[in-house]
Amino acid sequence: NCVVHDKRDDGLLAFDTQGLTVSESEFYNNSIDPQDTYAGIHIDGSGGGNDLTGFVISNCRIHDNTGGLDWNSGNGIMLGHTGVSIPVLKSLTISGSEIYRTGNPVQNQAGRGISGTLQGDATIPGNDIHHNASEGLYLGDYGMQLDIPICNQNFTKRATKN
Repeated sequence: NCVVHDKRDDGLLAFDTQGLTVSESEFYNNSIDPQDTYAGIHIDGSGGGNDLTGFVISNCRIHDNTGGLDWNSGNGIMLGHTGVSIPVLKSLTISGSEIYRTGNPVQNQAGRGISGTLQGDATIPGNDIHHNASEGLYLGDYGMQLDIPICNQNFTKRATKN
């Protein structure tokens, strides 16, 4: 259990890590550097055949990770990244969490509740994802191979521009 807030970049960055559990924690007011995209929680890897496995994010509150304008807006949870080295993340579960008010509402590009460019498998049950600047959930890219059961979600409206 932890509270992470007021960071210029990611609240939590796990890079090339195995077996990470984050439970009953709160991540807010991170991604306050307006020049780059960060997230409340970011799980990433170097790609290139290096499979990473065993990630659990459960019963967390992730909110108000704002960021800057356009593609520099913040995300609640970021999985992988865009680029040539797409990570393989396996046995990833995001459950029972509330993810809200993420991203800068004066833009329309990033600022997603959960965003990711990855390959592998993820299970995403029972989250409450609402009032984010852009999509509640955005996963994938051209040519990605994903197995993602998504069930019992509560998605509500996008944040409005001020």
